[in-house]
Amino acid sequence: MFPKHEDEPKLLKYLEGIFHYVVIFLIFMIIVVIGKEILISLNGLLTADIGKLLNDILFLLILIELFTILYAYLKEHSIKVERIVELGIIAVVRETIFRMDEMPIDRIYAFSAFLVVLAVIFFVERKYCEDGKCYKKNGNEKR
Repeated sequence: MFPKHEDEPKLLKYLEGIFHYVVIFLIFMIIVVIGKEILISLNGLLTADIGKLLNDILFLLILIELFTILYAYLKEHSIKVERIVELGIIAVVRETIFRMDEMPIDRIYAFSAFLVVLAVIFFVERKYCEDGKCYKKNGNEKR
């Protein structure tokens, strides 16, 4: 479609290098936010607000999952769908649990349907895919 240029590999390597620095920066920012959230959670532990503590723990799980996704990308140059789905499930459950009183019923139904879709994706990914290679039901064909 587009003509190839001889500088294209150099440009891609340059952009890839920039992207790696962006990912490293994001990892450091997530570490800072995790540290801040741990301190806030410890303060919540002392005030004995169980709801806020559970909310903080779920937020920490989201941040840790983001960290592992970015770290895995930096090492392997790929992201597993399973990890993204886990992150989505945790985020939707957190949002639903702590904001259910404020939500209209149609949004609760939408979140429920979204959780079902995420669960189906998660189990299909677990059952049929290993190391980025997905297999059909007979186990012979890869895609």
